[in-house]
Amino acid sequence: MVIITRHAHMLIAFFSLGFLPQIINLTRVTTSITTLLNHIYSNSIMPESTNGIIINDVADHFEIFYIEKHFHKHSNVKIKQKRFSQRIML
Repeated sequence: MVIITRHAHMLIAFFSLGFLPQIINLTRVTTSITTLLNHIYSNSIMPESTNGIIINDVADHFEIFYIEKHFHKHSNVKIKQKRFSQRIML
């Protein structure tokens, strides 16, 4: 008899829907334990995406991020750039 934990059920559900973990490194490191505490799952397969871990000493675990670049074939978005003067207004 195989016993499947709730955590395993969640992973099976995510994987069956095409969601994959974006963070696979440890996000909580102490002198006695290391764990993967924070999770980001995505079902998007974008070639230009990045993720990572921000190492800090503010909390007992590290912050994580996931950034995805979206491409729109038929976008009507216009990007305007404006240069501001280097003068300081007093």
